[in-house]
Amino acid sequence: MKTRSKYFNPQTEDASRKCDHPGCNEKGEYRAPKNRRLNEYYWFCLKHVREYNKNWNYYSGMNEFDIEDEIQKDTVWQRKTRRFGINPAYYKAYIDLNDGYGFFDGAEKIKGDSKSSNISYAPDVAKAMKIMGMRKLTTIDKLKKRYKDLVKKYHPDVNGGDKESEEKFKKIGEAYRTLLKIYEL
Repeated sequence: MKTRSKYFNPQTEDASRKCDHPGCNEKGEYRAPKNRRLNEYYWFCLKHVREYNKNWNYYSGMNEFDIEDEIQKDTVWQRKTRRFGINPAYYKAYIDLNDGYGFFDGAEKIKGDSKSSNISYAPDVAKAMKIMGMRKLTTIDKLKKRYKDLVKKYHPDVNGGDKESEEKFKKIGEAYRTLLKIYEL
């Protein structure tokens, strides 16, 4: 049984490949990347691949923030990660359980209409919702609209630099960031 196609012959392909360095007629046995995507390669002889690798820098052309971002992605194998403990199902559909062990103690109940009376939220989320004046979690568009309305109302420039409105403005920003984390997932 053949394992290779009749159209692919590595001996003839390798034998005909020349070094990609200008003016070199040696056999091109060693590959070197053309770009950061690592999907295209030059083929060099041993002397020229060593020279190329000595001068090649994967991070050339990137600023320090791009480099840091690349390193962060590499620590998790280029996969998207989430903050530990943020589970939208927990926040959106956490029904008040009488567990008997107190695992869910500390979650504040949101009082209001009968639909949301059985739903509990984590303390930080409940506090953020109270600051934003929300009874239940809604869509991200409604959250953004509520945030914009509150920012317009409590912005220090609108209220003549009033300290109370400035503090309220800061709390609204923190609450918005807390609630926004739920929708990032």
